[in-house]
Amino acid sequence: MPLRGELLRRIRELSAGTVQVTAIALAGARVFYLRQSAQDPEPVLCTRDTLGAAEKVLLDPSKLGREATIEWIAPAPDGRHVAEHLEGISAERSHGKDRGRLH
Repeated sequence: MPLRGELLRRIRELSAGTVQVTAIALAGARVFYLRQSAQDPEPVLCTRDTLGAAEKVLLDPSKLGREATIEWIAPAPDGRHVAEHLEGISAERSHGKDRGRLH
């Protein structure tokens, strides 16, 4: 295929802009979710005060200084708190934490 290299380069270029959103949870007026872009080594925990509001990053596992992955999230029904479960902090233990009151 004569244009194979050019086609492959374009596919990689377009794929670099892909964002995956998972674990979407609505709580009160807020939405919580895990977002991973091509630049993120692991999904980050994000929230929006409403569906149209700006995104806020609550937890980026890559900033913890060690390898960790957010396995699940559980927001309070009113959306004022969210708990997450971190896996991979060490081989023997996992971690759960309440992100505290959100303002």
